[in-house]
Parts: sequence; structure tokens; C-alpha cells
Amino acid sequence: MAYLDRFKLEGKRVVITGAAHGIGYSIAEAMLEAGAQVVLTDIDSDALANADRRACRKDYLRA
Repeated sequence: MAYLDRFKLEGKRVVITGAAHGIGYSIAEAMLEAGAQVVLTDIDSDALANADRRACRKDYLRA
């Protein structure tokens, strides 16, 4: 088993608060890269929409 196989999250769902900026967004990226389905939440709706667009450009989110 490869080291990173321990962190695979396929089939898992994650809710991240404060996901529009900084650590929250970085955690969201890591969870998405690991295969989790991620719900992004933040009090700043404009920044959250921007974070969603950034994630879509990276092909993490699929419609």
C-alpha cells in the first residue's frame, strides 16, 4: 500500500466551513484531491462563489 493510499476519501462526504479563503480553501482542495465529495460553506457569499469557480477550473467539481 502506497503512503497516500491511506488518505483516499472516495465515497466520503465532507462539509467545510470557512472554505472561501486560506486554510479552509486549502483543506477543501486537499479533500477534493483525495476524492471526497465536498460542500463548501462560508459567510462571505461572493468569496465563496469565487472559491467555487477556482475549484471548477481545477476540474475538482463536476456538474
